[in-house]
Order: sequence, then structure tokens, then C-alpha cells
Amino acid sequence: SFRPQAASAGRRHRHRGHRATIATFSNNTATPAAPQPPPLAPPGHPLDLFLRTYKGDGQFFIYLLRSLERYGGDAYRELVVSADAGDDADYASALLPLFAVRARVSPYTPPRWMQLGNGGGYHAQMLAKLGAARATDAATICFLDSDTLVTAPLHAHQLVDEIGRVGVAPVPFAELEAERAAWQPGCEALLRFPCPHETMTGFPICYPRELFDAFEAHVRAAHNATQVEDVLRGLPAWNEFTPMGAYLMARMPAAAWKVKPQVGRWWWKKSGQARSAPSLTLPRSRPPPIVLLLL
Repeated sequence: SFRPQAASAGRRHRHRGHRATIATFSNNTATPAAPQPPPLAPPGHPLDLFLRTYKGDGQFFIYLLRSLERYGGDAYRELVVSADAGDDADYASALLPLFAVRARVSPYTPPRWMQLGNGGGYHAQMLAKLGAARATDAATICFLDSDTLVTAPLHAHQLVDEIGRVGVAPVPFAELEAERAAWQPGCEALLRFPCPHETMTGFPICYPRELFDAFEAHVRAAHNATQVEDVLRGLPAWNEFTPMGAYLMARMPAAAWKVKPQVGRWWWKKSGQARSAPSLTLPRSRPPPIVLLLL
């Protein structure tokens, strides 16, 4: 099994009022170690953070920017903010100077069919992430969502190891509730090989640069297509991270990844339900899941 293992007492439980599973990990030891300077990312392995946002997420995005300002430290070279060209990109550009973060906006133009309905905004943000390597030359790209928070100092060695490998925390689809297992058919339809594990198990989600070109080449070849978006248009329910993680584990060399616990954990909430961390509640009438990066 590829299930993540905690270094010490690990537990799995369910958030009250929601079916989503939360995985928590503890690395406490009986005798605290003396503080050590955090190691930097491996030489020659620049790491960038990447996220998608739009005007409607501004009330969340400011919390993320503030948390990176406080806790981002040496974890990343640059935050690449992808937003649709026009009002969304202009809005993000206006926010960035208000925070002491290393960040820039990368305007994105979605395919025409995504601009004409068809779940356009939802699908466009996923397609932008599949093409994240076009927006940065980083050796490692780590994804956050604009409704995530960093709640403790984040360091590069938590995201990539000494030889540049990213961490993956897969869980067998057979062990997931139906709501999350629903991503398996779309993953297998896209990749055309079995996808037994879900790897979208917590943020940040990190991939080596080489994965992006290899993934796109595989999808185009498997479907005899010239563009990945043409393949996605006819698929059942799909997302960006499940097939990327499946391809990473199945086809990328062992030197690119390893199994390890997630740095952060899911903390799901639906409107009207109690939150386990009320001091971090963000103002919105029907908030999406909030993910806390608890380090």
C-alpha cells in the first residue's frame, strides 16, 4: 500500500458534519531537538509556488498573501499568480504590492470554448495549472489554492528533499468515500491506464518540472490529439491533480518523487456547519473548503 505513514502518532478522523477525511501527522519526540537552521532547497532546484485566483476570491487571497508574508521564509523563490487576462489579472496585480511577498501575476487566456460557458471558469483554472510550467522556469512547482493559509514557518526542505524529489501522499481510491472516489473514472479516461490511488490529498501539491511536458505528451499520444484541452472537453468529471499525481507515480522515475506525509492537511467546511478553527473563519456566505497548512 502507498498510504502515508506518520513519523510518530498518526491518526485519521472525520471532521464533524462533513464526510471528508482529515489526515493529521505528528512528529513530536520525547526530547526536543536543538533548533537548527532550515536547509535551503537543493542547489540548482529553484522552487516556485503557483496558484490560480480571480476577483471573487480576493477576500481569501489576502489572507494567503499575509500568511506567506509572515511564514513563507525560504520555502520558495517566487509566487506565480495565474489569473485570467483582464479584470482578474488586474485585480491580482493591485493586491500584490500591499504585501511583502516575492510574487508576480501571470495573465492566462483560456481556450475559446471555456469562455463560452461549459463550466468555463472551473475548467479554465484547472487547465491553467496543467500548463503551469509555461509560466515559470522553476525546477519544482508547488500548488496552493487562494483559499489556503500557511499557519507556521514553511521551509523548502518540507517540499523537496536533498536531491530534488517531491513528496506524494497517495491513498487507494478503494478506501475513499464515493464523493472523492468519483475522480477515478475521469483520471483513467484521460490517462488510459489504471489509476488506483488518489494523490490529491493535501496542499501544497508539488511536481517536478519534467512532469508537465511528459504528461501532456502522453495525453496527446493516448488520444491522438494535438491539444490537451481538446481531450478534456469530452471527458467525464475530471480535475488537474488526480491524473498528474497518477502519471507521476506510474511513469516518472523514482529520482523524481517519493512517498511521504503531506505537509498540510485538509480542513473542510460547508456553509452553516461549525468550523474546528473558528478564529480562522473567513467572511463568505457559502465558503468553499478551507485548507490549513499546519506544519
